[in-house]
This record gives sequence, C-alpha cells and structure tokens, in this order.
Amino acid sequence: MRKIDAHGMASWLLAGLLFFGAPGSAWSDQEAEGDVPGGVLAPAPRSPALATGLAVATPLMLIGGGLLAWQASDDEIVFEATDALGIGLVSVGALLGPSAGHAYTGDWGRAGLFTLGRAACGGLALAGGYLTAQEAVVEMMGGGEDDDREGSSVGSVILATGALGWLGLSVWEAIDSYGSAERVNARQAAAGPRLTLNPLLLSSRDRTGESRTTWGLGLAGSF
Repeated sequence: MRKIDAHGMASWLLAGLLFFGAPGSAWSDQEAEGDVPGGVLAPAPRSPALATGLAVATPLMLIGGGLLAWQASDDEIVFEATDALGIGLVSVGALLGPSAGHAYTGDWGRAGLFTLGRAACGGLALAGGYLTAQEAVVEMMGGGEDDDREGSSVGSVILATGALGWLGLSVWEAIDSYGSAERVNARQAAAGPRLTLNPLLLSSRDRTGESRTTWGLGLAGSF
C-alpha cells in the first residue's frame, strides 16, 4: 500500500486549494478591468454548439431520470426513497438544468435571471395544479356548482400559463447559450496577452523507498 506522509498530504491539499479555490487558472490585465466575463481567468474557448447541447440535454436527462425513479417505486401509496429521488431529479432538472449552457460559458448572471423566471413559472403551474385538483375533488364528491367549475377553468389556465412560460424560457435559454459562448470567445480574443498559472504535483521516492509528493506552479503565456 502506498504511504503518503504528512508533508505529501499537505502538498495535495494545498494544490487542490490552488486548483479549485482560486478564481481561475490564468491572469490578464484586461480581466482585472472587467473585460472578461464570468470571473474565470483565461478560460478555454467555449463551443457554442456544446453550450446549447448542455442546455437541452441536462434537463432532459435529469427529468427523465426522475421519472424513471418514480416508475421504479414498488408502492404507489407509501412514499419511498425512490419517490424522493424522483422529485429531486425532476425539480433540479426543471429549475436548474436549462442553465447548464450558461454555467459552461461562465455567464452566471444570465443563468440566474433565467432560473428566477422558471421558478416564477413553476410557482404559477403549481398554483394552477392545486386549484384544478381541488375542483376535481369537489366534483368527485358531488358538490360541483357553476362557480366551482369556473374556478377549475381558471386553475387550468394558470397551470397552462406556467407550463408554457417554463417551456418558453427553457428554449430561449438554450438559444441564448449559443450566443453566450460566442460573446465569451469574442471578448477573450480581444483581451490580448495573458499568462496561465496551473498547479503541478510531482511524486517521487527517496532512497528509503518512501513516497514523496511535492507541488509547484507551471507558468505559460500567449503574446
């Protein structure tokens, strides 16, 4: 079994903090002035097609996985762990999934705006669904009146409005993710010279055969 001493462990932790805790892996004077978006230092060029693909595929996979988890439930009455997993996956997929494209490009501001819009539409859909279900229960109990049926119609309209709003915002964000990648790439091209700073980990063995891990920094640039 490979043994890592305290010095080696500290080196790994420090390198991890440098890699994950730092705001990015490069530096440019233009970004310090706010020309490069997203708070990422010298990011690689972003693929517009990949940004759009992530915005479309991520919610589909999460929502599909949630529906499969629901279907795998053995009991239709008792709430099981698979039900909770299904609700979680569908909720995350519907609310956050379409923003995967903007997350990929580092455009967190637009991702937040679209997420807030979908949350509002989701609230409308839930309210409409509640009103519709409430009226359905009243009708099943034989107490449906004209006013109640009118309320059910209003609930259906609210439900449809929320669902269509969510769908429209999701499609809009998928299209906007393509443009977001192009905007990021254009600003990177105009940013000029920059330096790239990356953590390095080197493993070796001393004369006693004990493993040693050291860390360093790699510096590169384009001019």
